[in-house]
Amino acid sequence: TEAAKEQLEEFVKKTVEEKEKEFVDFFNKADAINKRVHQIELLPGLGKKHMQEIIKQRKEKEFVSFEDLKKRVPNLPDPQKTIEKRMMKELTEMERYNFFARGN
Repeated sequence: TEAAKEQLEEFVKKTVEEKEKEFVDFFNKADAINKRVHQIELLPGLGKKHMQEIIKQRKEKEFVSFEDLKKRVPNLPDPQKTIEKRMMKELTEMERYNFFARGN
C-alpha cells in the first residue's frame, strides 16, 4: 500500500541518518564486483566518473561524513539520498547485489 511504502521510506531515511558512519564507510571500502562493474556504480545516479573520483579522493583521505563526500567529489548527487534510493530498491525489487538490505 502507499501508506506502507511511505512508512518504509521514513524508516530507511531514519536508518541512514542514524548510521551515517556505516554508510560513509561503504564509500571508503566499496570494491570492484568484477572487471567491468564497481559497487559504487550500482548506486542510483553514480557512474564511472563519480566512482573514479571517489576512489581518488579516498586514497588521499577517507571520507568522514556525507558532507565531506559532497565537498570533495564534484557534482556528486546527495550521497545520503543515493543510499536511501539504493536501499529502497533492494527492499522492494529483486536486485542481483544487495549491499544494505541483507537476507533478501
